[in-house]
Order: sequence, then structure tokens, then C-alpha cells
Amino acid sequence: MKHTKKKRLLAIVLCMILVLSTGIAAFANENVGLQSVACQAATLERVIKNAEGEDVGTLIADIPEGTFLASSSDANIQMDVQADAGADGVLDRVQQQLETNGEAGYTLNNYVMADVTFYVNGEKQVPQQPITFTVKGTNLDSQKAVAFSDDRQNNPTFPDVTEVTAEDGSKVLQFTADMDSETSVFGVTEALQDKEWSTQVGNATVKVTGTEDALPEGAQLTVSEITAENEKEAIENAVMEQENDDSAVTNIVAYDIKFMMNGQEVQPSSPVQVSVDSP
Repeated sequence: MKHTKKKRLLAIVLCMILVLSTGIAAFANENVGLQSVACQAATLERVIKNAEGEDVGTLIADIPEGTFLASSSDANIQMDVQADAGADGVLDRVQQQLETNGEAGYTLNNYVMADVTFYVNGEKQVPQQPITFTVKGTNLDSQKAVAFSDDRQNNPTFPDVTEVTAEDGSKVLQFTADMDSETSVFGVTEALQDKEWSTQVGNATVKVTGTEDALPEGAQLTVSEITAENEKEAIENAVMEQENDDSAVTNIVAYDIKFMMNGQEVQPSSPVQVSVDSP
């Protein structure tokens, strides 16, 4: 009798294990099924706006098949593109990372950027594959363009950017990038090489620093010391007004600084910095 009871108990236990295992397997298969179907390829297009709400370009995302997962292959995929309110902070991070990568001596000029988020059937989802982005409708110089991606958690990355011809014949910028978070900042900026012009005036060296496109190629820096008493007095008065101070300005040395090209004076197209080194 004891032997028979043991057989019955063993059969009951085995039956319970079989039922439990079947239930777990069905539950697991049900959950996997909800996220196991590769979504179809898609092309999405959105307008890029700056912080002031102005249109600054268009972002196109070419999404390969299998980049997102859903319960069916024809899931609704949407791309949300929002103006980045912290553009200055992103550019600072990009500038610092460029210098860390050994690419110092550049100034970031024009740019377009946006916060990008993808939704699958209304839910945020991180892409499983790299996505090719196309930026069109900008005035960025493709020869100086640098593409970047920043999720604000890791260091910015710099995917290769190329200029391609769109179907309408226009020139657009294109790059392929990964996304490691639900929202990332993608953008393209111009990295302009810094340039210095200098000349010797007496014992002093006058230097002007700006970006490579601040002045036309061939522009020459000319500097002369201002010695006329009436001109020096006018400059002293202007300095005192600027300082908003009644104290006297003494031993002032003033220079007339300009750029000449083909006998004509030319003005910098962007801000420059002037420094004077004297013994």
C-alpha cells in the first residue's frame, strides 16, 4: 500500500510540474510574441525648428526593416522632432569632445539640431539598428560640415557626413547613426578653422584672431600707431566714458587696425579678437 501511495504522489507532482511548465511556456511565448515581429522599413520626414520656432531645415529618417519590434510588421512608426532648448550646452559638449579627439582650433558656426524620439504604436522605443538621416533645406557648407549625436549621458559621437544629391536635384547632407536612448540630439554644424593674422608695429606685435572665413583670401592686416594728439585725446575720452570712471587715463597707446585687399579696406564678416603683445 505504501508503494502504491508513493506512485500516486509522484504522479500528482509530475502532473503539477507539467501544468506549471506549460503555463510558464505559454506566458513566455505570449510576451515574446508581442515584441518579436520585425517592423517594416519606413521613411519619415519632419521639419526642424529652432528655439524661436523658425523652420531651419528638414530631417528625413530612412529606417531599415527590423529596426523596431512590435506585435505586427505593419506597426505605426512615428518620429517626433523637437527644437532643442539647450543648443548652446550641446554645442559646448560637441566642442569639448572635438578637442578631446585632437581636433582643436575650430569654432562651431551655423548649425541645425533637434531632439529626436521614435514611437511604435504610441510607445517610445529605442532603435535596434543604425538609422540613416538626411538633412535638407539648410545653408550649411558641406565641406566644413560636422554631424553629431548626443544623448546627454555619454560623450557626443561624430558620424561621417557626406553631401548627396536628392531626387529633386538639391544637395543634402546625410549621415548614419545609432541611438542608445529613447531621445537623442542629432545635428550638423560648421566647424571653421581658427586663423590668426599678425604684424609688428615698433616693439609691439598686434594679433587678430578669427575664423578662416572671417576675411577673404589674400586680405592683409595693416596696423599703424596713432600719434596725433587730438586723436589720442578722443580715444582717451572714449575709454573713460566706457569705464564710467573719473580717473585719468595715461600712457595710452592706440593703433589703427584694418584689413586691405587690392587697395581697398575690407571688413571681417564675423567677430574677431585683437590682442597686443608689447615688452
